[in-house]
Amino acid sequence: MKRIITCFTTCFMAVILCFSLLACETTLEKTLDFAGDNRSELEKVLCHYHDNPQKLYAAKFLIENMQHYCVQNENLVFDAQYITSDFLIRNTDAAFESWNNSVWRDEIDFESFCRYILPYRVNDEPLSAWRDTLRNEYGHLTVGIDDPIKAFAKVYSTVVEKFNKTSNIVNGSLDVLSLHRILKGTCEQRSIYIVAVLRSLGIPAAYDCIPFWGNYSTSGHAWVAYVNDGRTFTVYVNDTIA
Repeated sequence: MKRIITCFTTCFMAVILCFSLLACETTLEKTLDFAGDNRSELEKVLCHYHDNPQKLYAAKFLIENMQHYCVQNENLVFDAQYITSDFLIRNTDAAFESWNNSVWRDEIDFESFCRYILPYRVNDEPLSAWRDTLRNEYGHLTVGIDDPIKAFAKVYSTVVEKFNKTSNIVNGSLDVLSLHRILKGTCEQRSIYIVAVLRSLGIPAAYDCIPFWGNYSTSGHAWVAYVNDGRTFTVYVNDTIA
């Protein structure tokens, strides 16, 4: 009887695994189909990492999740239909470099890395290759810090003071490198910039917002959070932070 139960359990788990892999591949294939003429650019990324399982998984993660992301200019431009293989490879390699070279690397699990360090965009801002520029600008802030939460707090407090928040909305969205040059923008733009800075340093960070308040002002609010291993921290009063 025990042998029958063990055999059944093994077969059941195998079926579940096959369905999981099939669903994953189906999502990937849907994005590749959606890419249209740009499909070859996405496939170049997959081929580039064919002998590196971890980076291949990361590349698939980005591609599977890009189908509905776009930039609103005169027309909607979907990432999958115009993003280049060179851009994705540079982003992926730079993200891994920041993660692997951080002293807190072992404290950041791979799922958190994929979700909160790896992404090439924070919200819906235009694309730009921001990782190297921001890491070179702010890397010195984390020297001597071995706790990622303390690093988050130090970088956040420094950048939030440096970036001039204004209510003047620039026509069109600004990419991260443009925000880096002017260091000025809305609450949303400041949060986008800070998240990009944190991610460039191998610190998992997320952009969060309230579009509108129910009983306060005519607009909402955006902020930045440290996210890792199911835990979330901000620098606001009464929240848990180092």
